[in-house]
Amino acid sequence: MRFEMGEVNVLCASRERSVAFYVGVLGFRFEEEERGAVRLTNGDRRLLLLPVANDLLEVHPYGLQPTISFDLLVDDIEAAHAHLIANNVAIEAPPTKERRYLFCRDPDGLVIEIVERG
Repeated sequence: MRFEMGEVNVLCASRERSVAFYVGVLGFRFEEEERGAVRLTNGDRRLLLLPVANDLLEVHPYGLQPTISFDLLVDDIEAAHAHLIANNVAIEAPPTKERRYLFCRDPDGLVIEIVERG
C-alpha cells in the first residue's frame, strides 16, 4: 500500500481574501475555479481553496492546538519577512540569526512556515 500526497485543501471563510493572500502575497498561480473552489499551483504543488468556513480560527500560539501546516521555501528569510510585513501578514514568530524560518498566518489564521533553504 502506497499513499501519495495530492493537493492540499484549505477551508477558508473568504474566497477573495484567500486568493489575494495566496496569489498576491505568496505568489501562487491561479489554475482554475470550479463551483466556487479555486485551484492554485506553486511549482508542482496544488492548493484548493474551499470557501466553506463560517468562522475564522480562534488563534492560539502555534503548536498548542492540533492542526496541519505546510512550509514554503525561500532563498532569503529576511527578504521574505520584510515582504510579509509590507503586506500586513500576521507573523507568529519572526526569524532570528540562529532560526532561519518564521511562522506566519493566512487570512483565516492558518499557520504557514517560511523556511530559508539551507
